[in-house]
Amino acid sequence: MQTLLTCGLAFGAIAGVAHAYGLLRARRRRAPLPSESAAYVAAWTVGLWLLFGTYVLSLWLLATLVYAGTRAWQIYRPAAR
Repeated sequence: MQTLLTCGLAFGAIAGVAHAYGLLRARRRRAPLPSESAAYVAAWTVGLWLLFGTYVLSLWLLATLVYAGTRAWQIYRPAAR
């Protein structure tokens, strides 16, 4: 469990920084922001990704397992007949 939380935190940090960078680039193209507002937006983006990073990573892992199981069942099922 500790490993999953650590991986989720690392994933959240990486995704948060990447998301904040993309968000700030998009907003800078539209209209320049004051530096306080840009820092506020970036901090909230990274903070929320850190908070929900483990949740998102867990859902992606679960979805991958379900998808792989479904595909394996579709391959196995015609052979069973």
